[in-house]
Amino acid sequence: MDSITETLSIESYPNIRNELDRVSVAYLLCELIDTLMGEKQEHRDVYALLMHAFEAIGKASGNSLYTISREFAQQLLWALGFLPKGQVLEGKKLESFIEDITERKLKSAKLIRRLAA
Repeated sequence: MDSITETLSIESYPNIRNELDRVSVAYLLCELIDTLMGEKQEHRDVYALLMHAFEAIGKASGNSLYTISREFAQQLLWALGFLPKGQVLEGKKLESFIEDITERKLKSAKLIRRLAA
């Protein structure tokens, strides 16, 4: 069993940490990575994709948060080979496709819908 004994924060994303709607979208992105990637897989392009998305979340407002999460999910599916590059899924189809792959409901998607209401 691996254990982490020391870490160093590179970026703390203060604009994300201070607003619940931004935190919930960031959590969704992390949940997607956690459920779609196998353990101990190094994927530098997925890391770069996540860092870019976090930067966008920190600068975003309103409905653009939803757009960022949808685009991230789409690009993650392409990067991991779950979808052919260029095939686009929208809204519920995208969420259902991911839930079919993971064989479970996304916890953070429910939270985001609750916050938007």
